[in-house]
Amino acid sequence: FCGYLGPINVSENTNIYVNIRCAKVDFAAKSVTFYAGAGITQDSIPEKELAEIHNKMAFLKGFFGV
Repeated sequence: FCGYLGPINVSENTNIYVNIRCAKVDFAAKSVTFYAGAGITQDSIPEKELAEIHNKMAFLKGFFGV
């Protein structure tokens, strides 16, 4: 799943975030392939970005019971 999420026009503020997680289900092969994106910026800390991707994958694995 992916898309924008966040509060819109709450106390005249809008904070929108991009949520990027995907899964490809191959029923014939009985497999699931997970994908997750990361928003790398000049101020990004690589270790924190990697940890965030691992957290995204953990959620998807839990959702599919893997």
